[in-house]
Amino acid sequence: MEKAVPKTFFINDLKQELAHSINDKSCCMLAEIAGFLRFSGSIIFKQRPNISVAMRAPSFAAARHYKMLIKAYFGIDVNMMDAGMLDVGKKGIVMLELKDSDVSKQLLRETGLLKVKQGRDTVVSGIDSEIVKQKCCKKAYLRGAFLAAGSMVDPGKSYLLEFKTNGLALAEDLLKLLKPAFKFSARVRKRGEHYIVYMKRFLDIRDLLAIMGATESLIKMEDVSMKKDLMNNANRLKNCDSANIDKTIAAAYNELTAINALKARGLYDGLSVPLKSAADARLSHPEASLSELAGVMDPPTKKQTLASRFRKIKQLSVSE
Repeated sequence: MEKAVPKTFFINDLKQELAHSINDKSCCMLAEIAGFLRFSGSIIFKQRPNISVAMRAPSFAAARHYKMLIKAYFGIDVNMMDAGMLDVGKKGIVMLELKDSDVSKQLLRETGLLKVKQGRDTVVSGIDSEIVKQKCCKKAYLRGAFLAAGSMVDPGKSYLLEFKTNGLALAEDLLKLLKPAFKFSARVRKRGEHYIVYMKRFLDIRDLLAIMGATESLIKMEDVSMKKDLMNNANRLKNCDSANIDKTIAAAYNELTAINALKARGLYDGLSVPLKSAADARLSHPEASLSELAGVMDPPTKKQTLASRFRKIKQLSVSE
């Protein structure tokens, strides 16, 4: 198993890196907030039309990142709370909460998660196309979505990156975001109550890390991949060498069997000079390959010529 990237820490390091990314453009700030909120947020309808928002962050670094991002873009303060203090099963999870109904609606509407239809606030099930109109915003949105609901298998084991979504509409919109814009070979499958958008190709995963701004994790992944390729090539060569050795031993065994059969029948001494010299060389070098044997012949003989002589010896050993 590849030891350069510990199997339980690659995803943590990746998300830690993403949580320290910086957006220079306001449109990308909004897109990243929208991606994180759409994939991690819960909209709580208290007593209509009053609502509040809760977001689930995978770490304090991620929670702090989005608290600061929301403050920078909206001028809104959100509360941070360690979910593990209330539920040991949620250790490491940090909640971001916004309880003011009017402010919550502002946040949800500007990020494309809430729209008014027939006079009522309606939650948008997919991704608002206006939020991800520009390519730079698509990248920022994917970063937010991955920090909220992304996972990745350690590249030392296999290549698999996933986004967990809570509905087919969101999964299909994410798929559209990944495929037409960036040409990724992403797919969707159902797992329990969720729809998983996943990628299994090394190049796709590598390029997505680059798009999201995870340069350090990308370098680690490429390093692991290179070492895996070297190990696989070494194993293939080793297996190939073993197979060649097995073939050499089998060929030599068959030649020795034929020579001994000729001896048993009293035909060995009557062999022609070329055949007898080949047989003598094999008896003197029972483990040599055909190429090695051709080199020790006196005079040296071509491998093809020696192979022809042994075919003749085998034919004579079984002839009546």
